[in-house]
Amino acid sequence: MCIICVDLTKEKLTSFEARRNLKEMSSTIPEDHKLELLNLIWEKEDKEFQEQYDKHLEEQEYDSPPSESDNWFWGEDWMFNPGSD
Repeated sequence: MCIICVDLTKEKLTSFEARRNLKEMSSTIPEDHKLELLNLIWEKEDKEFQEQYDKHLEEQEYDSPPSESDNWFWGEDWMFNPGSD
């Protein structure tokens, strides 16, 4: 395993840092290992994206949970009462 792989698996690098390191060392890394390394980076990017998304959802503040009367989209009034727009 190369140093980039080791640092990625130990959570010492972000995906951005790993990509930058790969670019710097690309001439010394064999092609087949570049693919393995890219797979690790892609997995890390997915994980980072999911963490950011989850954090964003947690930060959202809602006044109240949705209720049964919140049928603004699926409400039947607009479908069955022509001219009630």
